[in-house]
Amino acid sequence: MNRILFIVISIFVFKAEAQSSTLQLGDSLYVNGNYSKAIEVYKQLEKQSIVYDKIAIVFMDLGNYDEALLYYEKSIQSNPDNALIKYEYAKLATIYNQQKIYKEGTEAFQRAIEENPNNEHAIFFSVYKRQIL
Repeated sequence: MNRILFIVISIFVFKAEAQSSTLQLGDSLYVNGNYSKAIEVYKQLEKQSIVYDKIAIVFMDLGNYDEALLYYEKSIQSNPDNALIKYEYAKLATIYNQQKIYKEGTEAFQRAIEENPNNEHAIFFSVYKRQIL
């Protein structure tokens, strides 16, 4: 019984370490400008929800805003209780507006302000938008 428990715990620890090293590899590839390879590595992770934001950032840097939107939305949906998610709405709104999808952009900025009334990025945009309309 103890031997089986030891084996199960060992497998769990090994798997967790492998996930961590895969995440570090993806981060390293991203920092070194190898964006496509970083995305491939991030997508290998078993628990994708921890890297949706990272994948979105890489797609932003590549100028692939459609994919960035998709991954920011996945990040929000998979981590709704995460305290940092309130910042994802501002990122999402920025991309919508860059893509000239203004209705969704405005809604995302409004949600960003609801989630975090001190979010300077969202507040700035809402004031700016009122001035130009």
